[in-house]
Amino acid sequence: SDFVARLNIFPNKYLDILYRTRLDKDNFSPKRNEFQTTLGPDALKVSTNYIFFSSQNDQFSGREELSGSLFAKLNRNWSSGLLGRYDMKDNGDLRNFSVNLDYECECFLFSTSFKREFYQDRDIKPSDTVLFKLTFKTLGDVQTNL
Repeated sequence: SDFVARLNIFPNKYLDILYRTRLDKDNFSPKRNEFQTTLGPDALKVSTNYIFFSSQNDQFSGREELSGSLFAKLNRNWSSGLLGRYDMKDNGDLRNFSVNLDYECECFLFSTSFKREFYQDRDIKPSDTVLFKLTFKTLGDVQTNL
């Protein structure tokens, strides 16, 4: 079995650093590396994430990507976020981008998001998704895609 390791560092309440790896049992070459940082208070959080997966077989050629996000708590009930993922391996393009706006009170959470997927392969084409999600805190959620 391969060697797996994880290191999580919390130097203060506004910084979280996480590193995970998976090393080949025979030659210690990396099969998987992940490095994630989260910075800031709940009012404004910035996060970055680097991921590397080595090729496992002919169907999965591996992945290397960088993602980032920015989340802001606008006031007691409203929050918003931006997320983006960049492909560092194949063609070096933006893989996806999304933006969301959420309203939360004691009874429910209403979330609106827009996501643009740039990935394409054979019959998979770039796409846009608008999602509305209503979660009743005591009952569950209802959602729809446009």
